[in-house]
Amino acid sequence: MYDNIVILQGLVAQWTRARGYEPRCRGFESLLARPSKNRRVILLRLARRFLCPYAFIASSFCHIAAVMFHVFVYGTLKPGESNHQICASSVLEARPAIAQGQLYALPFGYPAMVLSTTTWDRSSIVRGILLSFADSGILDVLDTYEQHDPEIFRCYVPHLVLAQHQYDRMQIKAYDQAQRFLGFAWSYVMSLEQIKRLGGTYLPSGQWQQAEQYYAELPPTLN
Repeated sequence: MYDNIVILQGLVAQWTRARGYEPRCRGFESLLARPSKNRRVILLRLARRFLCPYAFIASSFCHIAAVMFHVFVYGTLKPGESNHQICASSVLEARPAIAQGQLYALPFGYPAMVLSTTTWDRSSIVRGILLSFADSGILDVLDTYEQHDPEIFRCYVPHLVLAQHQYDRMQIKAYDQAQRFLGFAWSYVMSLEQIKRLGGTYLPSGQWQQAEQYYAELPPTLN
């Protein structure tokens, strides 16, 4: 990935020189030369702006930078949901996406997805958002967030062992709304056995927003 960033940096610099911007590039090039944890994000934004007239280049290198890695989110981490602020500042791009699986509402106030390899039908689609990140360190933040709260867990399922019912982070296939393959993405999933033991309720719509009625009927401690 570092090699790709270096190539991208060179292309942007060459483009600015070719356009006769050499006298104005000193600050720009020193910015690229200066070590910075945000340099990849800056380069991506510059590439989108300066290389767009050359679609055959921009599409390739912007794609490389933008898809350093994706995370498919389907619950409270989606834009507009209660916990999106946990990762919002690190998101480069967000787009609607779907995955093959089934969605369940857990009694703790958030959903869980079970992966599926069946053929496409309404019962095997989970609707979510594909978030793009440049810094893989965000995965440590999300790993911590995706752990059940011990007190809430003991309140609702005191007979179960917490460590045996956590989410697993796995790479899955993400698709657009027309079921065209977008690429691989990290996502947090559970097994059907885990969800059954936790008392999960199947959401046939495959979409988290439509779980509001389910949670409206739960005890006040979850509302």
